[in-house]
Amino acid sequence: MVCPWSLALFVLAAGAPATSVAKNVPAPYIILGQQIPQTQYPWYVTVLSEFSDGSGTGLCGGFLVEERHVVTAAHCLYNSNSQPATATLVYLHQTPGGLPRKPDPWRYSERAFVPSEYVGPQYWHGDVAVLRLSSAVTGISVAPVAWSLSSWTALVSASGPARTVGYGVTELGGISDQLRAVDLLPMAETSCTTGPGPHWSPLLVHGDFCAGPSLCDAVLDMCEDTCFGDSGSPLFIDSTAGSPLVLGVVSRGYSDCGRGPNGGISGGTYPGIYTALHRFGGFIADYV
Repeated sequence: MVCPWSLALFVLAAGAPATSVAKNVPAPYIILGQQIPQTQYPWYVTVLSEFSDGSGTGLCGGFLVEERHVVTAAHCLYNSNSQPATATLVYLHQTPGGLPRKPDPWRYSERAFVPSEYVGPQYWHGDVAVLRLSSAVTGISVAPVAWSLSSWTALVSASGPARTVGYGVTELGGISDQLRAVDLLPMAETSCTTGPGPHWSPLLVHGDFCAGPSLCDAVLDMCEDTCFGDSGSPLFIDSTAGSPLVLGVVSRGYSDCGRGPNGGISGGTYPGIYTALHRFGGFIADYV
């Protein structure tokens, strides 16, 4: 049996990322992705959370849904001891370069809101959060979201790719110093809890949805995936005809990212699990 991971939050400790994690537990990084321009998706943000116990700085993604509000994953705001962050910074990607740093503009999160059903990373229910920024972000378009169940279902069932971006750990090990993207294939909840290949317990998915690889690399023995450091990032349909449409946020997955229970791609790999945002439209609207 595959057990829920204890925390998807990637921690930057003492200036250097730790990359070792327990196996056979769900976890989220961009595996087999490609580098993209820092400013390609201006509504994408980096969320850095500080903790008072010295456990390090948590690295996550997120996206603007309104000029003063960001959506990310709830577990990004807690450390492995379930202690809440004492300070959360949100970096905007308006200048070329790698990981966010000054002079990239940033905002403090004044307040954070999580659904009442979220009780910690042991259960994963309601893994979404809204951050209220210290001041408005102007001159940047926000990310449209598939709020209605009908439009969300139609997009997930269309069998087309969806994209996510982030600075998470890559197939080379360690976090990326450049923004990367990967295109994955969304699947409904029933498709990732049943089937001949590796699949998740319905109790773990719990109303959310999955996305699996569109390609694998036989030499690296890995498939496309998300992982540590990408939590909270949006999964979206990247339409060339209009604005991207967000389906969900990176939440959880298999700790040996891009591989399956056999230690590679033989026998299949686990899809990543994403919080379905259509379930939380009312919650988010309460604070935006």
